[in-house]
Amino acid sequence: MPRDIVSNPMMPAMNRFIPLKKLPEAIGYACAGILVFLLSVYLFPFVALAAVIGLLATIAGEACHVLPRKSWLRFTCWAWLVLMIPTFGIMPLLMAPRLLREFPLGNSLGISTGITLSGAYDLFVPTPELFAWDHPFPPLTNAHLYAMGFATLILSLLPVYCLIRIQSARVVRDTPR
Repeated sequence: MPRDIVSNPMMPAMNRFIPLKKLPEAIGYACAGILVFLLSVYLFPFVALAAVIGLLATIAGEACHVLPRKSWLRFTCWAWLVLMIPTFGIMPLLMAPRLLREFPLGNSLGISTGITLSGAYDLFVPTPELFAWDHPFPPLTNAHLYAMGFATLILSLLPVYCLIRIQSARVVRDTPR
C-alpha cells in the first residue's frame, strides 16, 4: 500500500501549508483571481458599468423582497474589491518601481491602467492639453502612485470588514439555539 505524500514524515512542512487535497481548489481560485484581475484592468469602463447596473438591480430586488436584506451592501463591497483593488491599488504599486516590465502582459496592462488613470485624473484636475491618444498617462510621480496604491489597499479593508461582519451576523442568526 503506497504511503500518502501528505502523511510522509519527511515533508512535515507540506502538511501545514496546503493539503494536497485542497491544491486543485487553490489553483482554481488563483486562476479565477488572475482572470478577474485582468478583466478588471483591461475592461474597467465596462466592468464599472456592469457594476452600476448590477447595483440598481440588487436594490430593486431587495425592494421587491426577492433578495435578502443588505444585499446592496454586499454587492457594493464586492464591486469595490473587484474594481478598485486591481486598477487603483495593485497596478500603481507595480508601476511606481517599474515592475510591470517583468511580467507578461505588463506593458499592455500599464497602458490600459494609464488610460483609466488619465480619465480619473481628468475628473479632478481637468487638463485639456493631455489627450489619451497622445500620452496615455497622467502626470503622476512615483510618490503619487505609491500613495494611491497604499491608500486604495487600506481603504479596501473597510469592505472586507463589512463582508466579515455581514457573514458573521448571518451565521449567528442562522444558528439554532
